[in-house]
Order: sequence, then structure tokens, then C-alpha cells
Amino acid sequence: MSEVKAKQGAKTELEWIKMTVVDENGNTDVREMLSVIKPDADGNLRYMIRLLSPENVKGVTLLTLEKTDGEDEQWFYLPALGTPRKITGSQKSGYFLGSDFTYEDLNSENPEEHEYYRLMDDEVEGREVYAIMSAPAGLDVKTASGYANRLLYIDKETLEIAKMEFYDEGKTEPSKIFEAEDFKGAQVDGPATRPGRVTMKNKEKKTHSIMTLVKSRLDTPVAEVFFDPEALKEWEPEQDKTLISAFDSNTAKKQ
Repeated sequence: MSEVKAKQGAKTELEWIKMTVVDENGNTDVREMLSVIKPDADGNLRYMIRLLSPENVKGVTLLTLEKTDGEDEQWFYLPALGTPRKITGSQKSGYFLGSDFTYEDLNSENPEEHEYYRLMDDEVEGREVYAIMSAPAGLDVKTASGYANRLLYIDKETLEIAKMEFYDEGKTEPSKIFEAEDFKGAQVDGPATRPGRVTMKNKEKKTHSIMTLVKSRLDTPVAEVFFDPEALKEWEPEQDKTLISAFDSNTAKKQ
């Protein structure tokens, strides 16, 4: 699992994502967002997810600090409230803006927070995969997690996570299923790959959410201010424009 995390690493990462939320009746709600990832000086990974559209969710932001030696920290910012709110404990199992992704799901795979057990090798869509059972490591992580355990299917050749199943306590059938595809089409630069499309299926709610990667850029300079929870209160429209402009190849080369 350490190899999986290391292989997918990058100095920085910017992603432009379209998320489509589909309810039990087939109705859809489409949002656009930017995802920014950058480690700090101590190697802790930081994420920012910021909504661009539609207008009623524009500016909504999720910040995550993934600690190498402890529990992750998350902040949720609603422009209408004007101040970031720290997400703690069981709040991490809440759903992000009515989608099928919880705040916990939007973290990357953190080997420091999980214990792993290798099961019998398997196959997913014709790909040979390692089957890995993941369980929370420690009482604090278990209390905060919305899942008793997860089953990860990892491509043997590329070490990409092709599929995940999420299990509730005492259940033998998954409550949710995550599927990733189109890795080759999503790769922009560098050795790391990214799925062009991921789907989270909620079997209990009979809903699903799809994230489609519109654009991706690795190893592009990113300002520190984007990862400061307090700075969200003073966010200016120009900061969104700065992030969006980083996807332009000419701008990226000048930086």
C-alpha cells in the first residue's frame, strides 16, 4: 500500500472535475469543481476542493490536511456562513453536498490510518488485481470512519485502485461500490496516472455520483494561501481565476 501511494504521488496537482449526482429517479445535478493538492514542508499532504458552479454552491470549499503521523484534519467552508468549520469525529461520514461521496471518501488512501490484509487475488474487468482488506487502525480512526472495513482491488501491473467496496458493521454485502476507469486518457504529464472517470454507487440509497476529470495538470506551482482555512474568509474572485489559468499550457510554462 505504501508503493500504491508513492506511485501516484506528484509535487503538486490541479484537477478540473465535473461531478454528476444521480438520484433514485434518475434526476441529475451537475457541479464543476477544482481540486488542488500539495504537500507541506513536513510531507503532510494537503487538498483543496472548491466548487465553481452552479451558482448556489459556488465558493463552497473543503480543505484536508493528511498527517503522516496522526489523524487527518478537515475544514468545510460555506460562503454564506463566512467562516470555515472544522469537521471532526463522526462528521467525516457525512455526505459531501448531497453526493454519494462522504468527506472521508474524498481523502486519499492513507496507509498510516489503516491496517491491510491480503486476500485471494481477483480480477476486475479483465484486469488481474490484488484484493486487499482495509480496516481502521486504532479506536480514534474507527470511531471517525463510516465503515467497518473496505475491500480494495489494485491492478497488479499499474498499482492503480480499480475498485473499492465499503462495508458496514456486521454486513456481508457492500453498502457502496467505487469504480475507476480510463486511466490512460486522464494522464497529463509525469509518471503518475489518474482515472478519467470514477463512480460511487450507493446501494442502500439507490443513487450514484460520477466524477469526470475534465483537465489535470501535475507539478504546477501552487500558492500556500490556498491551504489556509482562515484565508477562505478573504477569498477574492481573482484567486479562482489564478487557479483556472494554471490549466492553460502557455500560462503553466510561464510559471
